[in-house]
Amino acid sequence: MCWNARLNYCHNIGKSELSAWPMLLWISLILATVKSTKKEVIDTSGGCGASFAIEIVSAQFEGKRLLERHRMVNAALVEEMKEIHALSIKKALTPDQWKQQQESEKSQSTAQDASS
Repeated sequence: MCWNARLNYCHNIGKSELSAWPMLLWISLILATVKSTKKEVIDTSGGCGASFAIEIVSAQFEGKRLLERHRMVNAALVEEMKEIHALSIKKALTPDQWKQQQESEKSQSTAQDASS
């Protein structure tokens, strides 16, 4: 089914008729080839499986620029990209970057709680 046909199907028949779960699961499994320590795949299409956002953490990203990381993810999902309308890579981080980000968010949250 092409993108437009899939989108029209979603809008005409209803989101509950076409589930994104098989594609979510498939994308998650494929991303395992990037040897991620954390991955989150989010259906941003409202349930019809045409658009996804990804957050991924992998040691394989060490020493690579953001563009190279995105290319790695896109290469892993080359066949799936033929079936979906949009893919947004929200985060492509190394484990150290992820840890720093989590610590920063935690300290910001603690600071906000202290000021309240």
